[in-house]
Amino acid sequence: FTVFAPTDQAVLAARCGSLGLQADARTKEKLRQALATHIVAGAIHWEQLAGRRTALTSISGSTIVVDGRNGVRIGKSQVTYSDVLAANGVLHIVDAIISGQGERVPGV
Repeated sequence: FTVFAPTDQAVLAARCGSLGLQADARTKEKLRQALATHIVAGAIHWEQLAGRRTALTSISGSTIVVDGRNGVRIGKSQVTYSDVLAANGVLHIVDAIISGQGERVPGV
């Protein structure tokens, strides 16, 4: 798997922003969907993203557009640290929660 993992600051901002992760009946589903948007099947490394624009399908079924032409960005979110290897894939740290259309979640 490839995980585009948001920083703690991004998660805290989303909690107070448009994801509205305050305690309510839909919180668990909202969080599950938001997290699933950050995961792509297969290990995708920095060099596979750099220098090109790529559309990936997350495990939620959403399309995320990765622009690697000037750094690596997903919408307005920037990959700040890449290629953290794990037993089951690779992690890329991003500075914002991303939505299913490759854009930063509004208000974050």
